[in-house]
Amino acid sequence: MDDIVPRPPSPSAQAAPPDAVAATAHHIRAVISALDALELGDTPPAPVYDARQGVTTGATI
Repeated sequence: MDDIVPRPPSPSAQAAPPDAVAATAHHIRAVISALDALELGDTPPAPVYDARQGVTTGATI
């Protein structure tokens, strides 16, 4: 057991640079603003195609 060498953390486990975090946060805020501007609250759900049954139904399968 003495020959087991610990591996460094994977790249996904390392912290992102602060500028990348800020850019991601800005993008998320921009997307949320765009979605708010669409005012989708009164939009009915789109129909759903169920390939198993070959039919188009309301918003649920």
